[in-house]
Amino acid sequence: MLTHSRPFPPTLDLRVGSYNLADGRDVGHDLSVLGTDISNAGLDVVGLQEVDQFLSRSGKQDFMKGLSAASGLPYYAFFKGFDYDGGEYGVGILSRYPILEAERYELPSGDREQRVLGRTRIDVNGQTLNFFVTHLAYESPAQRAPQFARIDEIVRDFGHFLIVADYNTGDAAEFATIQNASLLHIGENALITFTPDQQSIDNFVYSAAWSFDRPNLGVEGHSDHRMIWADGHYTPAEA
Repeated sequence: MLTHSRPFPPTLDLRVGSYNLADGRDVGHDLSVLGTDISNAGLDVVGLQEVDQFLSRSGKQDFMKGLSAASGLPYYAFFKGFDYDGGEYGVGILSRYPILEAERYELPSGDREQRVLGRTRIDVNGQTLNFFVTHLAYESPAQRAPQFARIDEIVRDFGHFLIVADYNTGDAAEFATIQNASLLHIGENALITFTPDQQSIDNFVYSAAWSFDRPNLGVEGHSDHRMIWADGHYTPAEA
């Protein structure tokens, strides 16, 4: 008897990044500079933190539209944390490939700055992946603990995931709340991403469908963070 198995989809190779823009203040809110950073790294998809949308302090610019044009990544989504200075402040995603869905989740934040998790479902040549971005509380591990717990609850619904973020911690123990996940860099292999305090707080958290080559850092001086990026390899479940 002959049996026919369904083939596994091919592995997708994507260059992925995370970049805390510090609202662009270190480059005079010149989006062409930040967009060129992304373009020069050759990224296919990037998660952004500290994004101004139409804020007075940054000239009422549409950050996501401007960064899309400057980076050459045509698809984007913005996820509001809160209203501020006449506009909205939050996180975003730029992608070389079409974004099919975008969903915003509020994370437990108490009476502090509202933190959110943004999810996109991205179509890469007919295959889809779930790409998340967030920016967690800076105050303390106690403030971040319920945020990590909520993220774990959310990503369980999606099977495979990649979450890029400014997590405001480099302590591996805090990340353990997210089950069946790996970190891009930690411990002796950690890279300094937040330059003022020489901390390793920007990272990728990802499920078993993903693997990554050695991470790299972007330029210094365009933000108080350095962009972190790596070549990723995503092997979807059987079609």
